[in-house]
Amino acid sequence: MDVDELTAYLDENSKVVSNFRAKMMAYEVEKNKRRQPAKRWNQTQLDRAVDKSQATFMKSVFDQLSGSISADKSAKEWATFIDDNEIADSLEESVDMIDMDEA
Repeated sequence: MDVDELTAYLDENSKVVSNFRAKMMAYEVEKNKRRQPAKRWNQTQLDRAVDKSQATFMKSVFDQLSGSISADKSAKEWATFIDDNEIADSLEESVDMIDMDEA
């Protein structure tokens, strides 16, 4: 499994990705409001910032998981590991607790 497959799996089987994106977008919108009017980002720029943050977040999750399960294992083995160890639930809780102002 690679980072993109992990992201797709978590997106289909949990709320981790959608919750992270929603939280990041809210943070980026707030940050954008504090910018000078002429320097405010449009929606495309906000979306790109959220995409970049999501990619960084998912890479970090992948790196941590690959310490416990080899990247060359099948997607099914990864899914079993994630389900058996309730990784998605833990990630959802972690995302809920993230304070973007401190991130």
